[in-house]
Amino acid sequence: MHIKTKMKKNTKYTVFPVTLALLIATLTLSINTAFALGQVTITVKNPDPYEGNHSWFIYQKQAGDTIEDVAVLKNFSNEVAIVNIYAVDATSSNDGGYILKFKEESQKGIGYWADVETKSVSIGPKESIDIPFKIKLPTNISPGQYLGGLIVEDGAAGGATGNQDESCKDNNICQANIAVQTRIGTRIYLTVPGKTYEDFALTNFTQSKNITGTTKFEFTIENNGNIAYEPKATITVYDSLGNLYEQINKPLGTSSPGTVIHPIVKMKKKPIIGNFKADATVTFDRKFGDSEFHSASPTEKLSLSFWVVPWEIIFTIFIIALIFATYILKQKIAYKKYIFNSKQYIATEEDDLEKIAKNHDIAWKKLAKYNKLKPPYIVKTGDTLMVPKKTK
Repeated sequence: MHIKTKMKKNTKYTVFPVTLALLIATLTLSINTAFALGQVTITVKNPDPYEGNHSWFIYQKQAGDTIEDVAVLKNFSNEVAIVNIYAVDATSSNDGGYILKFKEESQKGIGYWADVETKSVSIGPKESIDIPFKIKLPTNISPGQYLGGLIVEDGAAGGATGNQDESCKDNNICQANIAVQTRIGTRIYLTVPGKTYEDFALTNFTQSKNITGTTKFEFTIENNGNIAYEPKATITVYDSLGNLYEQINKPLGTSSPGTVIHPIVKMKKKPIIGNFKADATVTFDRKFGDSEFHSASPTEKLSLSFWVVPWEIIFTIFIIALIFATYILKQKIAYKKYIFNSKQYIATEEDDLEKIAKNHDIAWKKLAKYNKLKPPYIVKTGDTLMVPKKTK
């Protein structure tokens, strides 16, 4: 699901705090809007009888063919839902996610070739509606695989705040005008048979550790061919003794033709310290198309060695040591300063520590500290103490 937000601010009037305006606008748009509550779904009308896929449209067609199919919209809520329907191209996000483009973006494939029969529709409570659509393939289309999707978008959001400017004039107050568009979509996979070429590469495999102690691996996958993949990674981690530490199996998303993705895989365990080795095997699965695309999935392998150092623990110890060293240094400086400004005093029979301290305007604890006396702090006749010089 994608959320697209637009905000318009009239600066000549007082503007409420943005947080409050966002909250008010969100609540306003959500009331009596079934779509905003996520109660509208889009499914395949005629699923594949063999695979029974209700979620995606999967086709294999020749250049110049016309695809005719039907999507089903269903409103599960008790409110009327007003929605817009249109087709778009798809691509891969940086982390390998399947991304349906926005309508305003350039459409060169399925989003350009497709035509939805019903552009906007009102769906009653608990009602289902069929949405026919066509995809006209160009006669000069190149063989390969093309990605796209059907978007269902909240049709009420665009005009929800259309009269805000008048209220600004009437009240001399202007709130931030916000239009929230909520989108859901379903994928379209299209294969055009013919000469295909696979030009992909696993170009990078790195390791890093974040502040929470989680170790993660990042891949760089380039796809310059005309086939889309859904790569899967198996990462085997060994400790410094060669023992198996952890094995991770994880899909890496979608690698669309003409894209570079950087999927990330996190370790479940949090190694504390030591030298580790990670072997990564990435299998490039082809998930749709005819048998030509279902040959053995190619694989790529990379390895790396890495040290795990508990920098956060080391940093904490360093800070504590630094604080302790600073304290000791300050104590030494204070002691030297005291001695420099002191003179010798020889205790008499009538003296005790408290009396000597009082006569020299110093706290008895401080006097004991700088003379390195220990409990019970007894001063004997003839003992030599360093006491502050009297200032004139």
